[in-house]
Amino acid sequence: MLITRICPFTDTSYSLDLPITEEELQDWMLGNKTAEQAFSRLPKDMIRFVKDGIRPEDYPDEYDRW
Repeated sequence: MLITRICPFTDTSYSLDLPITEEELQDWMLGNKTAEQAFSRLPKDMIRFVKDGIRPEDYPDEYDRW
């Protein structure tokens, strides 16, 4: 299923074709399941994309090294 989200860091729209069903998406969107429950087959970084629109390459640095 093609999922399109806007990254909050870059304000850019991205689409990814993910192996999820309409039913799984609805379960999450309606609050029947957490994203982790609904999309348990996806890697954590793809679940984060569905939830937040953040792709792995857009993650900010955890902290600045001095």
